[in-house]
Amino acid sequence: MKHVLRSFILLAAILSVVPAYATTVLQMNLALMLDHSERVFVGQVIDISEKKVFTAGAELPATVYRLRVSDAFKGQYQEIKGIKFADVTMIGSLKMALAGRHGIAGFPVLKLGEEYLLLVAPTNDKGLTSTVGLGQGCFHLTGREDARVALNTANNVGLFKNMNASMADGVAVPYPDLARIIRQLIGGQQ
Repeated sequence: MKHVLRSFILLAAILSVVPAYATTVLQMNLALMLDHSERVFVGQVIDISEKKVFTAGAELPATVYRLRVSDAFKGQYQEIKGIKFADVTMIGSLKMALAGRHGIAGFPVLKLGEEYLLLVAPTNDKGLTSTVGLGQGCFHLTGREDARVALNTANNVGLFKNMNASMADGVAVPYPDLARIIRQLIGGQQ
């Protein structure tokens, strides 16, 4: 009974702190994800830590990802000695994140040293956020610097649906092409 009660409290707490559109995983195209993003950037994960968040009468673990920002499309970033940084705090334990999984289906897990293009939802009053559309707004960047490709955790399915983009659906896309489309869609905001 205690396990059921804890699970219910955890679910209620998550639903109360994560933006509603981030808990409903509908397929979104890039334009819609950008509309719901507060920050859009490319960064390398340089630190992963855990903090506790008190909400809905319970103390929950949250994983804090610190990224060194190399390309900022939208939003505000902390700057130290000319280098931009972004912290992204998501519900979930550090132990599970370091094991490469999350306790809630669809939530992205970032790996230390890896580079990502993130479309981050607005942060709530508890300091929590997620990528827009959960894994849809989390693109892992791989390949050589001159030939990087981006693939989200939904395998880019529907990424360009109903858009005038001449990009293939459901495959990794060249990062320079994706960056160009993002800049066009957000009008060069930073």
